[in-house]
Amino acid sequence: MFKKQLWLAVLLVLALALPITSAGAAPPRQDDFGDCGDPATPIHEVQGTEDRTPFGGTTLTIEGVVVGDYQDTIAEFGGFYMQEEDADADADPLTSEGIFIDSKLVNVDVEVGDVVRVTGAAFELSADGANLTQLRRVKAITICDSGVSITPVEVELPVADLFDWEAYEGMLVTLPQTLTVSEVYNLGRYGEIKLSVDGRLYEPTNIARPGADALAVQAENNLRSIVLDDGNNQQNLDPTRYPAGGLSADNGLRDGDTVTGITGIVDQRYGMYLIQPAGPIEFETGNPRSDSPPDVGGSLKAASFNVLNYFNGDGQGGGFPTSRGAGTADEFDRQRDKIINAI
Repeated sequence: MFKKQLWLAVLLVLALALPITSAGAAPPRQDDFGDCGDPATPIHEVQGTEDRTPFGGTTLTIEGVVVGDYQDTIAEFGGFYMQEEDADADADPLTSEGIFIDSKLVNVDVEVGDVVRVTGAAFELSADGANLTQLRRVKAITICDSGVSITPVEVELPVADLFDWEAYEGMLVTLPQTLTVSEVYNLGRYGEIKLSVDGRLYEPTNIARPGADALAVQAENNLRSIVLDDGNNQQNLDPTRYPAGGLSADNGLRDGDTVTGITGIVDQRYGMYLIQPAGPIEFETGNPRSDSPPDVGGSLKAASFNVLNYFNGDGQGGGFPTSRGAGTADEFDRQRDKIINAI
């Protein structure tokens, strides 16, 4: 009896000492990330076909080429974009081949064109309604090679659906068309420029009645446009990245100017899709500022009046509170009367 109990005790100790896996094999050590060229999870599998990774929270090892380097933790995004090598891309148009790597925890300086092997946890950076698939809590970054190029994917505007951009998230793309500057409101503060195909965008209520007609114009505007960012996470930069040489009174960028053949990385943050630049971008003047107002004759004079935050709800007496304007229809009427009297 004693021998049987002793034998059972030995078996129990051995069982507790051995790792248990479904396949019966010991799992790899946490620090065993493999060597360059060893099997790795393809980036398109990490991305999946939806807006969120199917591997959320799972530690994975991937290998690919650096296509965008933004590792500065103060001025930039604290990481880089990498993409599956051309030969390893899959044939599914719904899966992106690129991904963002949050490299703040690992002090390895990478450059565009480096082939890197990265181990980290799949995660979605969620901010303002945008989900950027990335690897974070990175454990290891190994530079395997350098000087490797990636072929940019051509993307044309308008897209059929805003979700179409998801298939290119983190990838190097080229927009081959001539695009028009349609908004520079955030250029000085955030370095952002809204670009559109087929000319400038107009406020929907300038060309359509408020309501369904104006909403349809806005939906079309969204499909026709994309925001060009400056690859920087700071505000109020001086000089700005755009235009070349920095924004100034003598070096402006105006709605109506154009740019052709932008190459950059599709990013998703700040609640929208953006293009982060992969090199210099040159604009062509399409709407030059005149030295003085043209002489059109007559005695009529025009004056302007700032009515910022003048939002009339849905235009039919409802739709309050508005995003930045009046909270109620009565407040809007009071605001309207005061503006009319002031004018």
